[in-house]
Amino acid sequence: MIVGKWFRFACILIGLILIYPMMLQGNPLMIRINGKEISYSDFRRICERDSIFFPTGRMDPIDRFIDFCLMVEAARQAGMDTLPDIRQQVEEYRRKLSKPYLLNEQVVDKIVEATYKRMATGYDAERVQVCHVFRYLPQNASARMLHAAEVRMDSIYEAIQKGSSFEECVRCFSDEKQTFWVGRLQMPIEFEDVVFRMKPGQISKPFFTPQGIHIVKVLAREEIPPFPAIKDSLIEKHVGRIQVKKEMASVVEKLKKDFGYNPDHLAMQELHRTGHTTRTLFVLGGKPYTGVDFNAFAAAHPGTISRQIEDFISKSVLDLENSCLEQKYPELAGQLQVYQDSLLAYEIYRKEVYEKNFCDDARLKSYFETHRAKYDWKEPRYRGLVVHAVTKRMAKQVRKFLKKLPEAEWNNAVRLVFNVDGKSQVSIEYGTFAVGENAFVDELVFKKRKAAPLPDHPFTVVEGKKVNGPESYQEIRDRLLVDYYQDAGLRWLDSLRAVSKVEINQEVLKTVNNH
Repeated sequence: MIVGKWFRFACILIGLILIYPMMLQGNPLMIRINGKEISYSDFRRICERDSIFFPTGRMDPIDRFIDFCLMVEAARQAGMDTLPDIRQQVEEYRRKLSKPYLLNEQVVDKIVEATYKRMATGYDAERVQVCHVFRYLPQNASARMLHAAEVRMDSIYEAIQKGSSFEECVRCFSDEKQTFWVGRLQMPIEFEDVVFRMKPGQISKPFFTPQGIHIVKVLAREEIPPFPAIKDSLIEKHVGRIQVKKEMASVVEKLKKDFGYNPDHLAMQELHRTGHTTRTLFVLGGKPYTGVDFNAFAAAHPGTISRQIEDFISKSVLDLENSCLEQKYPELAGQLQVYQDSLLAYEIYRKEVYEKNFCDDARLKSYFETHRAKYDWKEPRYRGLVVHAVTKRMAKQVRKFLKKLPEAEWNNAVRLVFNVDGKSQVSIEYGTFAVGENAFVDELVFKKRKAAPLPDHPFTVVEGKKVNGPESYQEIRDRLLVDYYQDAGLRWLDSLRAVSKVEINQEVLKTVNNH
């Protein structure tokens, strides 16, 4: 199943689209890949419109752009551009984009001005800077996988609410670790509906999008700019949702003249009188439209014969105009091309990286052992148990008791043995703690400043040891999975580069980098 929605409103291609200059003199050649020339304007268009969202590990924007082009080429060579799912998604996207091109300019202005007024009086931002704990989920994820992801994110969210560092959770658990700005149409509507109404510093509850599951923190926001600055994006996003049939009459009349509409009045009279004819009703753009064509339309559009004829003519005119949009509006053709290329890049990446390098526990454990040194911490951490109790004697008793049990049984043991009859005599914390993550560990293990006792459980003891890194791959499973697939992706991308010829115009590149 192809995850087309990943690219409908997804993140920016390289996270840096606003650094590029608004214009260069002329349109110089920027890159040549396997003989295909890519001009500066082509490069900029893809950067502004595209949305690769898998963590490949490449940081340099040119490298990521080259990777994208090579992925698209590999997908086309594999025939993925002929897949029905790809074609269907491109056609759906085209239908959405084509609406404004078919509308009267006055109608469009009226719609988007009303939309802007609603936005300006609400809480929406124009752009928000975010970081998030994100877990990718394939569109064909099973109910079990979705539930497991939800449970996992709920536990991470609970830890954040209890004081865990959001940034540390992003580093350890997120498939996407970079901070980025989100503007209109760059992420799914489910994502926008949450983050555009959040204030800086706020952290969302876990929520799903077509990409996966997120916990988002908003770092900053830019409020809605003046209407002219965002008019185009409002047209693209909102006009397609509005019913504008009545306002289309003037558009249809103009297009009839443009396409040389020539009706056969005798055939029209026969159709009005008898309800059917086999003759040509009219010619439009050099193509004849017959009574047979009308019958097929009328079967799906009940109504009076006069209404059906009027609607048939209007639909024929608009369909013909729709088929010519790419020739009349090159910018539309460019948007569609970039969207299709994005789908192809994702699909080939999914197939070559995720499917061919499926990671089970044995592979993940082996990967951890091979790269163990990579996951050592800069400073030692404490791995173990923190016991809080109503008396010092009980705290030591609990510590001694739990040492004999597996870690997985600790919570139940405390509940069944020490906190019976609803009396809370003991509370415990356990895991791996860095300096600053737990005040009691800081005091008792790292000999930092004294921690304030808990009011209900004022006596605290610890049991564990300092460690320099994770002892088991299970401790950092989520991070390992990201790194495992990232490494597999880089190996595959490097293999594409090894058989490709990439030439970069260094003079143009310097101009881009200087901006």
